[in-house]
Amino acid sequence: MDVTRTQVEQNPAPDALAHERALESYAGRMPPARPARTLLGAFARTCRFDAALAAVTPVIAVSTVAWWQFGRIDIVVLLFAVAAGFGAALGVQLLTEHNDRLRAAAPHVRSALRTAGHADTAARAPDLHLGEIKSLGYISLLISVLCHLWLGLLVGWPMLLFGGVALLMTWGYATKPINYAQWGFGLGESGLFLALGLVPAVGAYYGQTGALDPLAVWSAVPFAMLGSLIMIAHGLMFDRRDWLIRKRTLAVQMGRPRTLDFSAVLLIGAFVFVVFAAIVTDLPLRTMTALLGLPVATSAFAQIDREELPPTQSARLYTAAIHATLATSLLYTLALLTAGIG
Repeated sequence: MDVTRTQVEQNPAPDALAHERALESYAGRMPPARPARTLLGAFARTCRFDAALAAVTPVIAVSTVAWWQFGRIDIVVLLFAVAAGFGAALGVQLLTEHNDRLRAAAPHVRSALRTAGHADTAARAPDLHLGEIKSLGYISLLISVLCHLWLGLLVGWPMLLFGGVALLMTWGYATKPINYAQWGFGLGESGLFLALGLVPAVGAYYGQTGALDPLAVWSAVPFAMLGSLIMIAHGLMFDRRDWLIRKRTLAVQMGRPRTLDFSAVLLIGAFVFVVFAAIVTDLPLRTMTALLGLPVATSAFAQIDREELPPTQSARLYTAAIHATLATSLLYTLALLTAGIG
């Protein structure tokens, strides 16, 4: 008799054979990753620079809003704020990658994933050792710490407060003893929504203006939401592995159809927020040109098999979410730059 996914989930300690039978029926196979030709290529593939760049779009958006309001911008502060956010995003990605690959090294997990033809993290990034990934993660976080310290010297102690909160939430997401990414109930996704989205953005606005303004939140929320979409899409791409290693992401807890529905709501909600902000705040109406980034992501949703979601489709959704975030940020920034001083 075939073993279904539901039956296996109800078993607190399923054996390898049950996992294999449960996963054999899932359609779609991820093509094996080709070895990187250079160490830099292996580093780039593991670090996912495009996702880290998308994570700093809230900082870029609110800094542009500050320029639009006051007609000036401190480039040095902006660069350090972007570097701090970029380092934190890289660090959390690398440390999460290390933790996931370590837990996925269990024989029954590797056997089940191999049977299903699904690429686990080891297959997706085979060119760096676990120790190298962990070291790179800590180095990235250290760079973020140093950037936040320098921002404190440039601007003042409030920057240390914003940076400290963001770093503590980032650190707690991916490292023990807290490691709240494993807690479930959307706490991991919500934590990074704040740690990589809202908190650094509000801090970046303060760094430019020396004050706090609701416009900083209005400008940061849509991009923080798109950043959460990227994270959820990544969870969908590895939901089989995460289920096996007992990682409680939204994709594992909600299931694929409901996670896709939530992702679509998150995507549309981000763009609705852009429109709403342009109507009810002092932001120029031309910021609504950011809506042109919406089709970049919706094109991936249109081709999805909601029930099976082959790995190739989930990977396409992940890539589309990153591209949509970057395109929307570019359009939003250009709209503010061309609007003149408010």
